[in-house]
Amino acid sequence: MEIIYGTLVSTFILGLGARKFKIEDKRPLLLFSVIIMLIFMLVSGLRSGIGDTGMYKHLYGMLQQGTVPEDSYEPGFIFFLDCLANISKNPQFMIIVTSIITQGLNIWFLRKYSSYFELELFMYIASGYFLTIMNGIRQGLAASLLLLVTNFLIKRKFFSYLIMTLLISTIHTSALVMIPVYFIVNNDNWSKNFAKTMIVLVIVVGFGGVIMKYGLELLEGTRYEVYSEFNEGGSNILRTLVAMVPIVMAYLQRENLKKIFPQCDIFVNLSIINMLIMGLSMSNWIFARMSYYFAPYTLVLLPYIIKSIEDKSHKRLIYYTFLVAYFGFMYVEYVVTLNMKYISILS
Repeated sequence: MEIIYGTLVSTFILGLGARKFKIEDKRPLLLFSVIIMLIFMLVSGLRSGIGDTGMYKHLYGMLQQGTVPEDSYEPGFIFFLDCLANISKNPQFMIIVTSIITQGLNIWFLRKYSSYFELELFMYIASGYFLTIMNGIRQGLAASLLLLVTNFLIKRKFFSYLIMTLLISTIHTSALVMIPVYFIVNNDNWSKNFAKTMIVLVIVVGFGGVIMKYGLELLEGTRYEVYSEFNEGGSNILRTLVAMVPIVMAYLQRENLKKIFPQCDIFVNLSIINMLIMGLSMSNWIFARMSYYFAPYTLVLLPYIIKSIEDKSHKRLIYYTFLVAYFGFMYVEYVVTLNMKYISILS
């Protein structure tokens, strides 16, 4: 965990420095941002394990031997691995390259839509998202690529959005969920639906078992049918409560938030979907994987909410409370629940 703690502290300090020395377009200083990207790329790329990392290393070896079962993985991902294998047979090379792409795009996204850049980076690690995308390499790669279509979503360029999403779905089919999402999140009056959203959340959580049963049945006969056999319980309720925080705060700060963040409606609605997914995952943790596509928008939204608070003393109090609360959540998730140990190939 020392490496994770070191990454948390160093990137927070660099992110704070980047924000204090903004460039003309008000985005954090590029030099600091590049250093931050490199830190995340190195920590992620030099790992020797975590979650499904070992499985993907094994897949990389199978691919070179020609023993990968037909239709077991999406063609875009297999093509990507084939290209990498032509350069290097070492599976760590695949980990490094995917880390460069994933971490680079994620930090680029946070920087592009940043308010308090250092808080976004802090959440990126403390919320567990950094760990999550090291676990699911293929879906994490697809999720990071989908961040590229955010501008199409904001400007409502559906055709460009559709083409990009279809291409990315050749890496992980679940990316197709972002197509109907396009029509759901382009709603400027989300606050009027706040009560309805809360009711839906209660229904999702209350009937999660039923939804899970029929949802998993839909996977039968697909390459994901193995997930229908999972029965390892749901995710921690704490994750759902954490996902609710930015939604409640966004509602309370809705007028001020709109003034400083004109695109907030889309980010709020995507965060609501993330909250609903976390509520559903309380029945079966496998559904939490869909949060790969929505959690990054929460990382942008919450710092903007804090920034929108007009009273400076209240803003300062919430800023520091935010840091303490998220660090506590990180400790519970990383240490108490997962007993996570980061091991590098350099160790």
